[in-house]
Amino acid sequence: MPSSIVCFGEIMLRLSPLTPLERLEKTHALKMDFAGAESNVAVSLAKLGHNARFVTCLPDNGIGQAAINNLRQFGVDTQYIRRSGKRVGTYFIEYGASVRASQVTYDREGSAIAQVKAGDFDWESILVGNDWLMLTGITPALSESCRQECLTVLATAQKLGVRVAFDLNFRRTLWSHEAARSAFDQILPYVNLLFANVGSVADIFGWNPDPAQRWEDHQENARKAVAILLQQHPFDRIALTIRDYSSGARQNWGAILHEHHQFYDSRCYPIEVVERLGGGDAFAAGVLHGLEQRWNHAQTIEFAAAASALKHTIPGDLNLLSEREILEVADGDIRGLIKR
Repeated sequence: MPSSIVCFGEIMLRLSPLTPLERLEKTHALKMDFAGAESNVAVSLAKLGHNARFVTCLPDNGIGQAAINNLRQFGVDTQYIRRSGKRVGTYFIEYGASVRASQVTYDREGSAIAQVKAGDFDWESILVGNDWLMLTGITPALSESCRQECLTVLATAQKLGVRVAFDLNFRRTLWSHEAARSAFDQILPYVNLLFANVGSVADIFGWNPDPAQRWEDHQENARKAVAILLQQHPFDRIALTIRDYSSGARQNWGAILHEHHQFYDSRCYPIEVVERLGGGDAFAAGVLHGLEQRWNHAQTIEFAAAASALKHTIPGDLNLLSEREILEVADGDIRGLIKR
């Protein structure tokens, strides 16, 4: 049945060369879109039939309104977006090919959400009656006031009995390992459901994963990452994505879910990558959807892995897929045949 989920974070203006694979220094035309980790999750959840509410700060100008319109077209509740600040955070994506990696360039310093102040949001009114609060490790990295606001909303969620889902996203361009670890030490005690991957655990907690040659090696590293996370806090559930790189275009993808000392594995999905961004956000939404549907753990992790694998085939950050389309792949139909 549908649940109510509040997502708090930054939505950014996304700009990419209009000509596919063109370099930013050469291009003369950019495609405009909007995306952000938490807003991506909100869109996926709304697409899956949930009541998804996105909370942020956006300037009262045309770009801010365009971002809000973008969310509304997918059914996301935007009523608590605060119109403040002077700029929308921006990022540029330059797509790679073959041995050339894709590159993201951020221009987000001083964005509206980074200037949030205590008291800007009435969190009790926003959260009351909701099932989940969704945050990521990106938001507390934006500014000291963002970090404090995250702690405020987490404390309010705990007071109201709203469960907390948190993605351990680490962006090394935003803060240091030490600053991230310090902030996460404060945040993680509030978290019921933690999302992560081997790379983020290694970055934040100073762990060196074993070299992985086989898919089973990647799964074992994911299990070791869970053990490290459980040393930090006894989370109710931990869900990790697993990525095996052959190249930027061809990869293997899967996931694991841990609860009550048990691991649940998805199958390994061979994927040809159209769009790298947004895969983890689609995964988070998939796990939340499965849990709220009261599916068993095996079904939940398979659905979430399939959702994120499919997301890699869609240009842009958003996972615009229905439950039926995802379930077809989760049930084993990965042939990609034309449906007529």
